[in-house]
Amino acid sequence: MMTPEFKIFLLSILPVTELRISIPVGFHIGLSIYEAFIISVLGNIFFIPLLLWFYNTLYLALREIRILRQPFIWLEEKTKNRARIVEKYEIIGLIIFVAIPLPATGIWAGSFVATLFKLRFKQAFFAVATGAIIAAIIVSILTVSTKFMYNAILFSRWI
Repeated sequence: MMTPEFKIFLLSILPVTELRISIPVGFHIGLSIYEAFIISVLGNIFFIPLLLWFYNTLYLALREIRILRQPFIWLEEKTKNRARIVEKYEIIGLIIFVAIPLPATGIWAGSFVATLFKLRFKQAFFAVATGAIIAAIIVSILTVSTKFMYNAILFSRWI
């Protein structure tokens, strides 16, 4: 059986959930906000080098296969349109892109964007990791604030 901490770690590396979901879920299942934060950030940051390697090697090789070329080109164009801030501001733009806690702006998308704009590994890792930490801070604040507001509303019913 998996521990709650390991479940949160796994949630933090999945492309759909990442830490935008793993922190609130961790907090909801009884971890402290600090535990949920640390486990989620470590899971996210642990996975960044693997994503950068995948996108810089396997993805670029797969893109050359005729049947995959057109879908990959479509994905690249769509991603570049959403990531114009990175094109304009480079590292700072990538940090902002990853830090915004919205769907499709986490480490998976950030690592892909770093590959598309040909950022060096160290720059890409730094920017994506920094953005992930900022996103985790934002999500943690929203998680605790929402819990506080819910309790305040619930308590006010009984006054």
